[in-house]
Amino acid sequence: MVAPVAGHAWRAVADEVCDNAVLLDGLDEAIIGLAEGFNLKGGTVAVYSYTRLIAALRAANDWDEAAAEEWYERKILGIGHAGAPVFLLDNFDPS
Repeated sequence: MVAPVAGHAWRAVADEVCDNAVLLDGLDEAIIGLAEGFNLKGGTVAVYSYTRLIAALRAANDWDEAAAEEWYERKILGIGHAGAPVFLLDNFDPS
């Protein structure tokens, strides 16, 4: 089994491995890994946990959940160039 890696450690790995990865400043604690795939522009990219990202935005800016979600939708989700991160939607229970 592989041990979990802290977000700041993922940033260091991404800096080494990902030539074009877009990393979100101040939100390292929300990085949960790296992804690669045929449809990903720019090769290997960072993967962020949605719930950790929203929590980090709230803490850093003293926002409520709605404000953090709005910032995510308007400023982060729309990153559309090579190396843009992907977001794991871990904010709901599928059952």
